[in-house]
Amino acid sequence: GNDSISALKGADRVRKRPGVIFGSDGLEGCEHAVFEILSNAIDEAREGHGDTITITRYEDKSIEVEDFGRGCPVDWNEKEQKFNWELVFCELYAGGKYNNLEGDNYEYSLGLNGLGTCATQYASEYFDALIHRDGFEYSLHFEKGENIGGLQKAPWSGKKTGSRFRWKPDLDVFTDINIPVEFFLDVLKRQAVVNAGVTFRFRNQVNGKFETTDFQYQDGIVDYVRELSGENALTTPVFWQTERRGRDRADKPDYKVKLSVSFCFSNTVNIIEHYHNSSWLEHGGSPEKAMRSAFVSAIDAYLRQQGKYQKAESKITWNDIQDCLVFVSNNFSTQTSYENQTKKAINNKFVQEAMTDFLKSQMEVYFIENPFDAGKIAEQVLINKRSREQAERARRDLDRHVDGLRAGQAGVPQQREEGQLRHSGLKHAAKGTGGEGKPHGQGAAQHGFGAAESRRQKAVQVAREQWTAGRAVDEQGRDVQIPAGGQGPPGPKALGCVLLLQRRHAQKVGGQTFTQFSLPPEESGGFFYIKRIGCGYHA
Repeated sequence: GNDSISALKGADRVRKRPGVIFGSDGLEGCEHAVFEILSNAIDEAREGHGDTITITRYEDKSIEVEDFGRGCPVDWNEKEQKFNWELVFCELYAGGKYNNLEGDNYEYSLGLNGLGTCATQYASEYFDALIHRDGFEYSLHFEKGENIGGLQKAPWSGKKTGSRFRWKPDLDVFTDINIPVEFFLDVLKRQAVVNAGVTFRFRNQVNGKFETTDFQYQDGIVDYVRELSGENALTTPVFWQTERRGRDRADKPDYKVKLSVSFCFSNTVNIIEHYHNSSWLEHGGSPEKAMRSAFVSAIDAYLRQQGKYQKAESKITWNDIQDCLVFVSNNFSTQTSYENQTKKAINNKFVQEAMTDFLKSQMEVYFIENPFDAGKIAEQVLINKRSREQAERARRDLDRHVDGLRAGQAGVPQQREEGQLRHSGLKHAAKGTGGEGKPHGQGAAQHGFGAAESRRQKAVQVAREQWTAGRAVDEQGRDVQIPAGGQGPPGPKALGCVLLLQRRHAQKVGGQTFTQFSLPPEESGGFFYIKRIGCGYHA
């Protein structure tokens, strides 16, 4: 009836539906709550208020974030006729970052929706706030979303200002609150990368003592790209930056975008990361689309201008560039359209358009001013392209051969193939002889498996023709040698690896010989495929 409809109120809006705010009621959601509090500290530091942010992981699984900014406003708000602490800690969608187009507060804000601090407080077993601001020390205490004791205010004569929040995630809200050390290290390193000059300090309590790790990149993403690419990069890292103004739609207001990228090319490393308003965009979105479009267009144009393509050769693809690119973008905008509260992708149309145009024009200038590097880039991209195409041709040839094997064995009984072959013929084939030191064919034939041996020899011939040398592993992760230059057929395990690598990994390794490549043990399920198509081997 009409009385069956009800609405969640107060803390229950978060405590009973944490996945709506944090993306999950598990450990991932608990981790996201940490990032929500950290985001506010980052916003302060980016505006020039404080250069150090400290995050502490306590043994009781509580967390503390301290910044040295201006201090969170908590006193009386005449406009709203409420205390600011009520708005910040007890009201969803309340905050000081909604008027950033007017430029009177935060120009580029990571904490955006006015959800993080309140939602984290609601989802905590307890939440304590200590704030130094305007010559006063303010303190607040919450338990399970409810304030205990109101706002405590006392004179403060110290010079330090800032906010310190300590809370313990509630197991009544999250299924797991044991956030691993690795999460903190990863997040703080990433934030140091995109907030140049800010020190991120991690303190981990172990047996009552604190282990401290600092992260700082003085030159931000440029230092990070140098670190990622190492000493043997094809080109030296470059840094480009610009600001643009535009809108996502004709009837929408203009907003500002600040674009920063750093990249280099390498034939040993390929890493791509995007950040927006300091948030790592794990799924990319607009900047990922812009980067792909701009790089393919610019490099393809250069190859055509320089006559690098062979006659009737197909155009390069993004994969050919990605395999040799180390790229980090660090963008900011006064209006940001995240896909959801977890902020792992953005879909701003203007950000994509501005970044595409910026990268295309900068690449054109770069190729003119750096002809030697341009040549190296072109050569490596073409190597990647032609290796990929060669691998695809090899895979198609193998597919046709496998289809022939499958058709040829259609009349072989399943029991004979998977039972008798396994326990008789393979026992000798695995040793490389047919028993009594006889060749493969003779040993298998003596056990009545001439047809299976014939199929095996055909498959071995494919392996010889397609690969000259390499390295693979069996299902236990042990090395299996693939002989070079036709010096005898590979053993059964090696043959399985060769066929599997051709089908699954040829594109990844560029169709080249597998001189330094090992198949991960978890891929061993592919050996069953070799057995099923009738090569006569089992995993």
